[in-house]
Amino acid sequence: MNNKGLDIEALKESLLDAALLHVVFDGWTPAAFAAACEDAAVAPDLARVICPGGAPELAADYHRRGDRLMLARIAAEDLPGLRFRDRIAAAVRFRIEASDRELVRRGAALFALPQHAAGRRWSGEPLMRSGRRWATVRATSTGIRSARHFPPSTRRPSFTGWATKATMPPTRGTSWIAGSRM
Repeated sequence: MNNKGLDIEALKESLLDAALLHVVFDGWTPAAFAAACEDAAVAPDLARVICPGGAPELAADYHRRGDRLMLARIAAEDLPGLRFRDRIAAAVRFRIEASDRELVRRGAALFALPQHAAGRRWSGEPLMRSGRRWATVRATSTGIRSARHFPPSTRRPSFTGWATKATMPPTRGTSWIAGSRM
């Protein structure tokens, strides 16, 4: 097939860049995909050839772009001089910094849906589509994907002052009702 000199990867990148402006408001939806086609001046039919999966495929491309940016930053930094745990922390920080918080939230909401959930998550083999293992892995991976992209200050809520006498469990021999004895 002759593509008449079209650079498919460049068109896909321009679609993705155009979609990012709309995803914040519309999510990774067909409406955002259509608006990206219009903004990037790409015919909708050609866009469907480039991205057969539509907006969900662009969402996956956005996350792959973040992975590429993280790997490029790891290669550019002087990490071998650090301890192993510090190298891991730096890599996680680079990945978080390579993505936009709201776009990741929208992507996590999209990929948490059953029709977009990945069947191949941690191992190279398909997970069972029924039973506890598949549901557990899907729920856990969704939580990890959504939680890992928030800055540390938003991941750790402050619990100072939460343990007041009114919320503490009763001590032995007392009940919840006004600290009365049992």
